[in-house]
Amino acid sequence: MKPEIAILTGLEKPPEKPYPDAVTNYFQAVSDSGGEPRLLSPLDASSASPLSYIHGLLLTGGGDIPSYFWGEKSDIPPKSKDERRAKFEIPLIRQAAQQKIPILGICLGLQAINVAFGGSLYTDFTTTAHSQLHCRKLDGSSSYHKIEVLEKTKLREILPPVTEVNSRHHQAIKRLGKGLQICAVAQDGIIEGIEGKDFPWLIGVQWHPEDLFQDHPTQHKIFEKFVEACRKYET
Repeated sequence: MKPEIAILTGLEKPPEKPYPDAVTNYFQAVSDSGGEPRLLSPLDASSASPLSYIHGLLLTGGGDIPSYFWGEKSDIPPKSKDERRAKFEIPLIRQAAQQKIPILGICLGLQAINVAFGGSLYTDFTTTAHSQLHCRKLDGSSSYHKIEVLEKTKLREILPPVTEVNSRHHQAIKRLGKGLQICAVAQDGIIEGIEGKDFPWLIGVQWHPEDLFQDHPTQHKIFEKFVEACRKYET
């Protein structure tokens, strides 16, 4: 049996497709690694109690988490779709963590894990020096930079000490959540990876391995190890 892995997105399922085009690479990465991906969205009424049937939770990239989730005010009102996803996703992360369900967070997914564990975010660093490394290029494509993967972490068992990653985010971890530890950092100090201290599998990465896994075996290994952990949870 393949482990059932929920792929959480804020997007709605298209009428005649199993999932939105924007999450194709996530589905392919999980499927190619031996998992059975299933769409999970706050817009799907049937997703009310997903933890009863899944063996893993993959949190995709997306928009922004409203700053009131970590107790800060903002002059910019949150987008309704971002608010809707955060209200669904953050409690779900806490519930899944309590049940020790394997969790992999990607980009926004990493940030959601951090907020769910009581951490905070930089709301926007597009006007700072960090933007040169981390934000999209003017043509909309990803930036690329190197990260350091820290010793004695689960991520270091998967990736080499220094690896190049893609990047297209303008928010990042500010205060680390309780029960989490840093497992990767960029050369400018931005946190690129986190993991749970006392969990079988709880990892978040700030980059997008789903866009790299077909050409980079080490990035594919992230999904392989995640699916392996989901299979162990299944049994």
